[in-house]
Amino acid sequence: MKMTRSMLSSALVSGLAMLPGVASAQEAAAPEAEAAPAEAAPAEAAPAETAQTEEAAEPAPAPEPEPAAEPEPAAEPEPEAVEEETVEEAAVEVEVEEDAGGASLFVFADAYGGWQTSDVGSTGGGVYAQNSGGSLYAPGTAGGAQNGFGLNWLGADLGYDGGSWAVNGSLRFGDAVPTYGTGTLGPITNAYATWRPSDSISIDAGVFGTIYGAEVAESWQNLNYTRGELYFNFQPFWHTGVKAEYTTGNWIIRGMVANESNNSQLNSAPIEAGVQVAYDNGDDFGIYLGALQSTSPDDSGFLDTFVDAVVVWSPGDLTVIGNVDFNAGYGAGTSQFFGASLAAGYQFAPAFGAAVRGEILTGESSDELVATGTVTLDLKPVPDVDNFVIRWDNRFEYAGADVYNISAAGDASDATDIWFGSTVGVVAYADLL
Repeated sequence: MKMTRSMLSSALVSGLAMLPGVASAQEAAAPEAEAAPAEAAPAEAAPAETAQTEEAAEPAPAPEPEPAAEPEPAAEPEPEAVEEETVEEAAVEVEVEEDAGGASLFVFADAYGGWQTSDVGSTGGGVYAQNSGGSLYAPGTAGGAQNGFGLNWLGADLGYDGGSWAVNGSLRFGDAVPTYGTGTLGPITNAYATWRPSDSISIDAGVFGTIYGAEVAESWQNLNYTRGELYFNFQPFWHTGVKAEYTTGNWIIRGMVANESNNSQLNSAPIEAGVQVAYDNGDDFGIYLGALQSTSPDDSGFLDTFVDAVVVWSPGDLTVIGNVDFNAGYGAGTSQFFGASLAAGYQFAPAFGAAVRGEILTGESSDELVATGTVTLDLKPVPDVDNFVIRWDNRFEYAGADVYNISAAGDASDATDIWFGSTVGVVAYADLL
């Protein structure tokens, strides 16, 4: 998906027994226990009664008196049961300060150098900067091959999060701005306000990135440096309208109403309505199913009916991403298209990784075919630093028609159906706030 992957942690409070309120309660219990009364001493036995102390004078001896029974000693009184006072630990309320968010500022630069088989200024493959392959909608008209060096993006993401509300904006400068199709917005690629009426609901209004697809415009967030033809030919980049999101457990439901894709102004274009249902276990698996429908499908718009499915599986250092799209137009000159992409990346070491991607895009005729294969190597040359990345991207493309190496003037004498390009991208980014 054009990741909003919206990749959200909880504060952990431990050691309550060490808090002052609990310690004082425990100390207060000690004197209470010492105050328990000692056991009562056993009562002394009552003195025995004496027989006669003096003998009475009588002519005949009196019978010997029976000895007095020795009284049994008094029963030793049982010690009084001392009720131990139960000392309840004072309930300690630990207030965990919520992350208020506050201001944020993220900056990055994305530069590249590349070589390819198409002549400079002709149609080429590989979606980076202004360099793009022959479009399935208009073969041979898109792009302009570029050899040498260029600047994809110089960008900044800024915002403020007030908890129940937020505002976000993104500015992009560089050769990739025209490819991203911002039109009258110029360098603005995101500008929206967010309202969160509850913990599970958020509503965005303004210009925001699309919720569909497996790739995004920012190259370092993708497995490969160059974006796929599926991303460029089939999927919307951004929307202007209102989007709502509801989260419950591992389930996410999104819905939106917006202008025609990649348009900040409605003009005479139709409104589009979109929905997405996703399951994300928050660990290593996610599946995202979505659709976008034009309210006037007879119009020859970019997307009349669009269906998108993305599956992400990331066990350990391996990441596998599959993306399938169906795109149908109902106006004159449009038809139905199907596309699929499968990419896999593996992080061999903290400083080195590799990724591969294969794609196939088809239309209603054999000419409307594009297949790509891409291998990307990632290197992080600065020890213990993740935000400086060098990426070497090698890409092969095949088309069902001779759409590559057509000159800007339309000369197709040297046109071909195959293309290869090798690109080195350098990306540095920093989170300043």
